[in-house]
Amino acid sequence: MTDTQHDQQIDSKFEDWWNEAVHYTKKDKWKPAVQDCFDFEYLEACNEKFSIELVKRIISHVSKYDERWKRFPKNSFNPDLYKAHKALYTMVEEELKILQD
Repeated sequence: MTDTQHDQQIDSKFEDWWNEAVHYTKKDKWKPAVQDCFDFEYLEACNEKFSIELVKRIISHVSKYDERWKRFPKNSFNPDLYKAHKALYTMVEEELKILQD
């Protein structure tokens, strides 16, 4: 099975969930993943610029708090298309601002 086929299987399995609105309590559970990523990669928030690439790096840390992100195909991340992706994207942006203050 190629990576693309594997990604497509995961895509179809979770596509309905990706389109669901995310309750704020779920987003709150994701928040520690931002600091986890910085700690794991020895990054300093003040030196990081918010980007979709940063969010994609944080995804693997979110799976510790929400298993639906486990084995997530990062190339499928699209905050313009999916509500759950947008929720993660905005949460990371907000947390980065807090950490930089």
